[in-house]
Amino acid sequence: RLIRYLKANHILELGTSIGLNTLYLSKATDGQVTTLEGDQALSNYANNLFKQENAANIKLITGNIDQTLTGAIPEPIDMAFIDANHSYAPTLRYFDLLKAHTHEGSCLIFDDIHWSKEMELAWYEIKKAEGVTLSIDIFQFGLVFFKTGLKPQHYILEY
Repeated sequence: RLIRYLKANHILELGTSIGLNTLYLSKATDGQVTTLEGDQALSNYANNLFKQENAANIKLITGNIDQTLTGAIPEPIDMAFIDANHSYAPTLRYFDLLKAHTHEGSCLIFDDIHWSKEMELAWYEIKKAEGVTLSIDIFQFGLVFFKTGLKPQHYILEY
């Protein structure tokens, strides 16, 4: 629903795994989904799944994400789902790199923001970063928006 609401046509996913989330992303848009996976076996499995489901709008890139990300970023990023290296430094590095390619309608989604102390610290820094005007902590993941002209607001969904 969020993809459709944002009319996201340029979607990036870090961490394909077996490709299920990628398929969901691809079914919600007429645009392109670019997905990066570091593990060759997972990438092969996902690629077979994409072929089986005739998901022609998915571009799968296999290799170390730190090396493949720069050349894979769609212009502009309408939405990105970050579910790759769950460590402090890489998460912030991904955020900084992706943020430079966002626009005021972009949304970045960080999975597992409470996975570890490192991820919680990374989430804290991301939501306080310059240009972030809205963050929503849904416990399992966090959403970040960049709408200009808004006073920064940060919400935690409690349930």
